[in-house]
Amino acid sequence: AAVQAPAAASTSGFIDYLDRLHDVVVDNEVRVLAYINSDWPSKGWGPEWGDSRVEVNSTVRNHWLSVYGSGSRYIHAGGAPPPPPPPGNALESLNFESGIEDWEQITSPNDTHDWTITSSGTPSNNTGPASA
Repeated sequence: AAVQAPAAASTSGFIDYLDRLHDVVVDNEVRVLAYINSDWPSKGWGPEWGDSRVEVNSTVRNHWLSVYGSGSRYIHAGGAPPPPPPPGNALESLNFESGIEDWEQITSPNDTHDWTITSSGTPSNNTGPASA
């Protein structure tokens, strides 16, 4: 979401837009909202896009903080801890020489792929060892 002209042209229009946006979030139980805080024309967009930065006007900024700021229902991208780093390639540490380790064979009727442990090569090229 981002406010556009004519709403961005006046303080009251900007605040009205932010209130309507908040109402949509609450009324529809929206789980994710991305507000694009940008001066669109400075990035090559036409003037009709306007300036959606909430910090340009102190009244709009204060309203933004009261509705969307700390202590509100919203989590800000900069306020949450970063996600944990992804694990290394888990498959590189597996060897399957004595079984399928913690993996398990699915036995549902829709399962068409079965694990097979063999000490001979695989029937196709570049899909497993030539022989054990």
